[in-house]
Amino acid sequence: MNAVQKAFRTHGLVASSGYISDGTKVDITFESVPKLDGSALAAAQDVIAGIDAVSPKAATVRERTGEFRSCFGIHRFSEPFRSIADDPVLLAFAATLVGCQVELYQSHLNVKQSRGGGHYSFHRDATYFHHRDGLDIERALGVAIALSPIDVLMGPLVTIIGSHQSYTPLGKPGGAEHDLRHDNDDDIGVVSRLTLDRELGPDHVFVSACGGDMVFFDPRCIHGSSQNVSVRSRSLLLLFFAPKSDFPTTVTDGNPFLHEVKL
Repeated sequence: MNAVQKAFRTHGLVASSGYISDGTKVDITFESVPKLDGSALAAAQDVIAGIDAVSPKAATVRERTGEFRSCFGIHRFSEPFRSIADDPVLLAFAATLVGCQVELYQSHLNVKQSRGGGHYSFHRDATYFHHRDGLDIERALGVAIALSPIDVLMGPLVTIIGSHQSYTPLGKPGGAEHDLRHDNDDDIGVVSRLTLDRELGPDHVFVSACGGDMVFFDPRCIHGSSQNVSVRSRSLLLLFFAPKSDFPTTVTDGNPFLHEVKL
């Protein structure tokens, strides 16, 4: 096991060297963690500039102001984003972290508009994935790719280091949502105040980034983000991967947290 793999197993995330982590002394950045190349970044930014013409209404979430917030399954509607998700360097690095070949499970494009892009409550993606689709969350992987510069005023990703180690899945996949109450509030997957009081301490990371930087994280980690209070919007692509050998075959119709079939 090399240093990057060991850090991922221990801390639940590793990041490319452009990330600046505040709030912890844990080193999560490595030169070997991939970055998005300049041409792919520019192509993604061009899509975002005209996102209203690309993102179908059924896959789009908007702020109360009507401004664009998110597109679920962006790789299905945009060739530049599909190319990012299929990047062989990214896929090869993902396989080294989880120990097996992976394929795309979900993609989300999240844009926080300037002076008002809303927050995301602290949550664990694994809770949704296990409950909705029966995903093998021990070998699942999330990748957050900065598509613009991100600083602490822009609602950056906030992750609790090592919180993947305290995750215990309860309930059966596809069962009643009240079966999963081990660390949840009213909504499945949203982490309770009790859990945060226990886990949010010195080992949390506010990540600032340059465009193209990547964070590879365990979906069992507790994470969230604050409101964007800056004068600039910020864009983040989230990709989630599942093991090829055990890819989920059932989904919940009508729920946005579905696996996304590759084109």
